Amino acid sequence: MTINLRATRPAELWGVIETLLGFAPDDDFIILSLTPGGPHARIDHPHDNAALVGSVASLGANFRRYPGDVMFIAVTDNPDHALDMVTATTAIMDGICEVRHALRIDGDNVYDAVTGDLIDQITPDLRTKYRSAAVLAGRRTPTGSREALEADLFPEREEVPAHHFEGLVGPDAQETFINRHSDEVAWVIETVRTHAVTGLKPDDADAARLVIAVRNDTLLQAVIAQIDQDNANSHAALWNDLFSRCPAEHRGQPALVLAFAYWMAGDGAAAWMAYDRVTGWTIWQFQSLIRMVLTEAIRPGEWAKTEKARQMAEWFSPDA
Repeated sequence: MTINLRATRPAELWGVIETLLGFAPDDDFIILSLTPGGPHARIDHPHDNAALVGSVASLGANFRRYPGDVMFIAVTDNPDHALDMVTATTAIMDGICEVRHALRIDGDNVYDAVTGDLIDQITPDLRTKYRSAAVLAGRRTPTGSREALEADLFPEREEVPAHHFEGLVGPDAQETFINRHSDEVAWVIETVRTHAVTGLKPDDADAARLVIAVRNDTLLQAVIAQIDQDNANSHAALWNDLFSRCPAEHRGQPALVLAFAYWMAGDGAAAWMAYDRVTGWTIWQFQSLIRMVLTEAIRPGEWAKTEKARQMAEWFSPDA
């Protein structure tokens, strides 16, 4: 379900940002695209020269592919650092993006980042208005911080012993995964699709079978090929559940799929949180691919145009 976010005054941008990120930013630098279809970006606010140079270079490189109008919002209590970041980022985007506004938010106060003038204030009613709109649109209620969002998405749970988890699948099935048996490809596609559509959680045996299956590159591609912008949220819910139910040594691939699903859903913050949990042995081609789309702020809508997406759609289509 989509949500229309409109801001008629500077303070209302706080509600837009919270809804887009899923959490209340604190010490962040945010770029909002004012051009339809343009990307948004968030980074930790730099507070020294080395961090500033690295941040500005990265943002400049990413936005070169997306010329248009943008707005800067520095969420920090340090006006000098905000002005430095606004000035440097404006300079590197010269000739690429037109910076329409630059604001600084400190608590409830909204300032012009360049002049330092107080121009608006964020009220409790305004915060409630946008959070209610997010819930009505089927989005999660924004949390008070990035850490709180991370704790909500990835709560601490008692870990399942690896030998018990692997025993749910058995050596014969694991050998089938390695050999990329066509029946197993069909089972993975149908099982993932069923649980994503119904929202029902797989039982322990099927959960273990899916998690171990995606250690195989062909089966991982079969899973990725089922995820698009319309169903990404349901796939994210499925793989978040699978991630939480498996032992640490099996979490690399589920985290990879989860990062892709969150990115495809337009939830960059959650995608990075999932990607940061990619540990142990993974399929490096997909790990580097997902890191690239996150780092370079590539829009989810561009995925379907890539050669990799076209190949997977052809290989794993129901009619193939």
